[in-house]
Amino acid sequence: MKRIVLSLILSLAALTAAENLHAQGLQGLLNLFANTKAAKADPAAGERLTAEQLTSPTWVYSSPQIVYSGNSSMATVAIASLRTQMPEMAKALGLNAGSDTVRFQEEGIAAMQNGQNKASVPYTYDHATGTVTFTVTRNGTATAFPATAASNNGVLTILFDADTTMETLLRMAPELKDDTYFSLIKAVVEKYPGIRIGATFKEK
Repeated sequence: MKRIVLSLILSLAALTAAENLHAQGLQGLLNLFANTKAAKADPAAGERLTAEQLTSPTWVYSSPQIVYSGNSSMATVAIASLRTQMPEMAKALGLNAGSDTVRFQEEGIAAMQNGQNKASVPYTYDHATGTVTFTVTRNGTATAFPATAASNNGVLTILFDADTTMETLLRMAPELKDDTYFSLIKAVVEKYPGIRIGATFKEK
């Protein structure tokens, strides 16, 4: 899988925990969250795009995004803590705010550029539901990654359901089950349904 595809899909995993939490167990992570001031996650406000609105501009990566739609106060605290770590984690992942781009071409190809890396990823868009689905092929197997897309004042927000996407990643790459970092993130996501992670993009 090309690096740009990993940047898009795996960003949800990299952005769900801080670097200094790698060695801590789940209970330690939850204790840290409990001592962090709670803050309700802002919903991803915006309107569904028409196909023309999605495909007309080149979208420039702006920032990572995390949204929680559940009602757990503990999860709200977790989101508040994680949000402060997201920009540095995105940078560590190799995402370049202000320069990385994605162009949704009318023929169903998302042309992405991450630094000097380029990739063409098939996608479909359902205007009725605001769902953009990327198709990633690895070892000859095609896997779909659906996300919601919404626009507000020229800002595009793409969000993946964290739980569903991590389950798909695990089926796609079973070796992830042995990754302590991935397992810790997955445990948090499973405990608090309703977490969506992705990124915002601005029109170029």
